[in-house]
Amino acid sequence: SKTMKTSWYLIWIFILTLMITRQEVLYIKGSEGQSVDLSCTPEQTGGAPVSLYLTHRCVRPEREVLFMAKDRSPGTVRVNRLYKDRLKVTGGLNSDLLNVTIAHLQRTDTGLYICEFVYTADPSDRTVSGSLEYFLFVEGTESVCQCSSYPPLIYTISAAAGLLLLVLICLCAVECVSSLINPNLTTIPQPSMLMSKFKGSPHCYSRELLQFIFQTHDEHCFHI
Repeated sequence: SKTMKTSWYLIWIFILTLMITRQEVLYIKGSEGQSVDLSCTPEQTGGAPVSLYLTHRCVRPEREVLFMAKDRSPGTVRVNRLYKDRLKVTGGLNSDLLNVTIAHLQRTDTGLYICEFVYTADPSDRTVSGSLEYFLFVEGTESVCQCSSYPPLIYTISAAAGLLLLVLICLCAVECVSSLINPNLTTIPQPSMLMSKFKGSPHCYSRELLQFIFQTHDEHCFHI
């Protein structure tokens, strides 16, 4: 249902917020069959990167979506088979902006996308993340028209719950008012008071005393 899809979207965002703190994350929501654009811009300036990696994380195993070398000659561009014929790259490593378009979105495309640029350095190459990381959530398109019957049911359940709550509140209010207007003033005599009314040994009670005790204390039981 649409509510469940939204819940999964919020859960993904919550998990991602806990996992990532160092980079600025841009959240993108799309539907199956649509297209999204991911812009890869290096954080630093001064010298062009020699290669680019676009990785898909928050999945098992982590995927390399795209690898592209500076000259873009045959063999220096690799595209993951899961994205074959769905990926389009505009711009280059020499330009300020490189744009990657993912077409015909699938729900398995949901996850975190990170651009990483490789720079030549001594003694080894240096990898620098892009200025933005993208969290893509792909929503399914099935069962979209089946949700039209849900609102009346939800309204009915909500109304019934509200009515039940109102009845409980009224019952509690009536009980409280009744206890205030007609407090129970019955005082249960203490055993010492009863003993003063009758003579004799404290362990030998007459029939009249026992009858008085049971009549006075109603359902209260004394174990002698």
